[in-house]
Amino acid sequence: MIIKEPVFNKKTFESMWNYPDIADACDILVEEILFGDSETIIEAIQKSAEDSIDIYYDELFKIATYEFSDYIDRVASEYGLNPDGNGYLIKLLQYAEGVYYEEQLIENCNDIMHNVLVEFIKRMTIISEVSYDPTDILDFIEEYIDNVSVDIDDNVDSVINNFKKAVSSKFDIEFKDLRRVA
Repeated sequence: MIIKEPVFNKKTFESMWNYPDIADACDILVEEILFGDSETIIEAIQKSAEDSIDIYYDELFKIATYEFSDYIDRVASEYGLNPDGNGYLIKLLQYAEGVYYEEQLIENCNDIMHNVLVEFIKRMTIISEVSYDPTDILDFIEEYIDNVSVDIDDNVDSVINNFKKAVSSKFDIEFKDLRRVA
């Protein structure tokens, strides 16, 4: 049995919509959940969305070529950015891009958690002797990942620890912590 590849990657979003690719934001979120200091999933999402905002003008101005007017209009009305101020257009596009990434990460949270758990498996270190058939362990892990469901207010450590506990209780396996000790 082979562990599935992450759900989101560059190919997932090619020509899907006329919107920016969120694969990089997804990768940043996976890293933030596994190794960052965010307490909840929504906090990790907000941090990842912010870290995904383009800072280079050539990339930022590509947003203007997307069907992005709804995000730009919302940001302009919600934040009341001063159109006469310096850097107005840049700030407007950056805020709109941040709102877009945050909404997309929230909307796809369960699939991204699939990526988190796959990445956890790739990086995990088993610190106990394993006396089970690896195929059984992989089948169980694959089923667990396929059925994972999270809420954006869930605690990040709880999600990872619930996964580790499920595997540990089924197969009597101990893992070295990648993140923090819960």
